[in-house]
Amino acid sequence: MGAEECVRRVIFNEKAELPTVRKFPREVATLAVVSHENYDDLYHWSVESYSDFWAEFWKFSGIIFSRTYDEVVDTSKGIADVPEWFKGSRLNYAENLLQHRENDRVALYIASESWWRDPGFPSWRF
Repeated sequence: MGAEECVRRVIFNEKAELPTVRKFPREVATLAVVSHENYDDLYHWSVESYSDFWAEFWKFSGIIFSRTYDEVVDTSKGIADVPEWFKGSRLNYAENLLQHRENDRVALYIASESWWRDPGFPSWRF
């Protein structure tokens, strides 16, 4: 199995009823912001209104937090100014990573130069 096939299998599970990658566009389509059938509309919205896009993704993703954000990002700052994202929020990265520990599935894959030659060894399992 080649590296591209490994990545495709990790990112997209054909057996899943409705992959998460397809759920988000349908969710935001209910807001009448973009068409869930049109990837280009979703892409342009994510670039042109990135603060709104990421606010909706925050809600959709089920991120566990102890304090929500005050502001997604200061859009007056350019990328070179390194704006602060989700200012004021408080969350625990490990808690979010491990929230589905009841599933007997791979939690993390090692991504390194050697991983491409010998993929499939998880760095940790639930």
